[in-house]
Amino acid sequence: MNTGPRLYGFAEFVSQPSPLRSSFGSQNSESTGLSFWDPAYTPATSPPASERGSAIRSASAVSTAVDLLSPVTLSFTKGSKLFKLKYSKVVVCKDVSGSIRCIELSDPSSLSGAFVHTFVNGRKPIPHLEQPATSTQKSLRVCFLEDQNVQVAQAVFNTQPQYTFERGSDCDKFQEAVLGVAVLFVAGVAEIVSKGRGEEAISQNLRICRSTTGALSLLFFANSQRKEKKRYYSLPVDAIDSVEPPKKSGKPVQMKLATSSELSAQLKALNILFIDGNDAKRMCTLMQAADVKITGR
Repeated sequence: MNTGPRLYGFAEFVSQPSPLRSSFGSQNSESTGLSFWDPAYTPATSPPASERGSAIRSASAVSTAVDLLSPVTLSFTKGSKLFKLKYSKVVVCKDVSGSIRCIELSDPSSLSGAFVHTFVNGRKPIPHLEQPATSTQKSLRVCFLEDQNVQVAQAVFNTQPQYTFERGSDCDKFQEAVLGVAVLFVAGVAEIVSKGRGEEAISQNLRICRSTTGALSLLFFANSQRKEKKRYYSLPVDAIDSVEPPKKSGKPVQMKLATSSELSAQLKALNILFIDGNDAKRMCTLMQAADVKITGR
């Protein structure tokens, strides 16, 4: 007996009410149907997505093509149904300030129409890695934590797109195109605890990025249970006074912070417990290369 998800065609898709609103966190494999459909049959409600994407690209200051080695799978939900589309071409469009205007996906070898994922003007979204990474297992699923405006063929709706990459290198290149930085380090952390505020992050990823000016920063998502809104924090490496590697397995990296920024003054110090002990060593090596003082050896 087949216990897999029910397959829905495009006819069921176009019969659903609009707009699409969803949250991947509320879906599971038992309640979510899986659909593969041809968006060329979507009812005409707007100019085709390919035309919209071309118009946005023309008005954008910078358009960056992500050189994918394998297609990316784009997923979104409508009600209880999950739809999946594959694309081989991704273009990230930004304005002069570096704020992202849209992500356009297409596949010249397929009949599927373009998918245009737009963002509110002036925002600089951070691609969120949905699974903690380790030295042996890359995090390959990316979302943006909230509903966005998208267009497939001639249908415009709101949903929370999820990008699933087949290769870690493709996922890294996508993040770099969106963030406008080089991603030097990605590792899953069991927890990040600060001396000044307590628990900061649980089961998340820590990224170390290098800007176009060469400045390094730590990027992590604070999802603690405090009353503050869950959000991303970027901590300049220049604000790190010293780093002490763990003396034995299962212990955190201890990071003492300077008071050179408002955030570092609030945090005071960080204890970072990596899921994979090898990642603690990699981060300390990177910090040493960045001339951060290494103590406790």
